[in-house]
Amino acid sequence: MHYEPCSGLETTKPDEFSFGYCQTGTSSAMLSWGKDNMVIMGSPGQHNWAGNLFVVSVSDEVLHRDKTLYHASYDPPRTEKYSMLGMAVTGGEFFGGEQMAYAAGAPRSNGTGEVSPTLRRSDKILKK
Repeated sequence: MHYEPCSGLETTKPDEFSFGYCQTGTSSAMLSWGKDNMVIMGSPGQHNWAGNLFVVSVSDEVLHRDKTLYHASYDPPRTEKYSMLGMAVTGGEFFGGEQMAYAAGAPRSNGTGEVSPTLRRSDKILKK
């Protein structure tokens, strides 16, 4: 499989690089939860290096798998410029096992770094 989640998206706005330097795949993880197999991809270069993460199903059951490409909010970005969210990514049952959760590192967020936990919603957005 080949994924280019930033392909075809706006590359520049005034004073912003938008999706021009996505750097998707800087970090990634293969996850398995129930019958679903997923890939989580960090994209630290998006929106002037505020960063983002993408989650996509890669389950063998092509007809039944979720074909949605989930992502964190683009507008506004979930971290400040130069935070580099997505430099490290992982996933697991962090909140009791009822739903797969994801975590992404933002090493430059607030000058000290942070780890941002995330849950998947049904509308393509990963919520904080």
